[in-house]
Amino acid sequence: SLRKEMMRNLVGMLTKTVLVSEGTVASDKKIPQDIGNRMWIESRTQVSLENEHYVEVMAGLKELVFLRNELVHHFLEKFELNTKAGCAQAEEFLRASYEKINEHLTVLKAWAHGIACMNSAMSSVLAGKEFRDFLDGINHDGTVVWERSGIVQGLRDAEEKLCVKGWVSLQAAITWLSKNAPEHTPKRYGCVSWRQVLHESRQFEVQKKTPIKVSSNCLSHHSGTVWYRSVR
Repeated sequence: SLRKEMMRNLVGMLTKTVLVSEGTVASDKKIPQDIGNRMWIESRTQVSLENEHYVEVMAGLKELVFLRNELVHHFLEKFELNTKAGCAQAEEFLRASYEKINEHLTVLKAWAHGIACMNSAMSSVLAGKEFRDFLDGINHDGTVVWERSGIVQGLRDAEEKLCVKGWVSLQAAITWLSKNAPEHTPKRYGCVSWRQVLHESRQFEVQKKTPIKVSSNCLSHHSGTVWYRSVR
């Protein structure tokens, strides 16, 4: 999509989304309104320049756009190429233009390299265990922010899928989570059992349904099981 853009537009896009003056943050995206109760993260890589340097860079990019237009649209009319003197002047102009373009290219490559290194470092952080734990509500010291923890969200997802008359069987939820979110286990959140998760999180009401005798050899499907639902 960038190949067909005019250079002036490309410079405008660069200075609006990547290059910023010190203390400012550029943004061309808006957080979606309908994201439910999910966490939303936006990652942005920018080149922050001191205000004086930013002004110089902007002037330099403007000069580069002007130089491009001179080379593409006005070069032939600018010099008398049918004379030796005109060719010498054109050659000198091309040499100076090359040096100016190469100067800008060196800076652009440095920015690109810096951004690539930063993106690589960020990718490493995002793929790390500590960051994944943070997203799932597990702090560096092992404490858990239960309200936004992954295991609580998993229990709520199971509740939404398996709810029966406002309640869901804990055993049914455990089975569902083992298939759909196996990374969320009590041990990962410092608990020894799913019942402890329900208790420690304080996000659910818990009810143990007593056995209901249907016949001499058969009990109801919820006999002696733990059921839960989100706190109203």
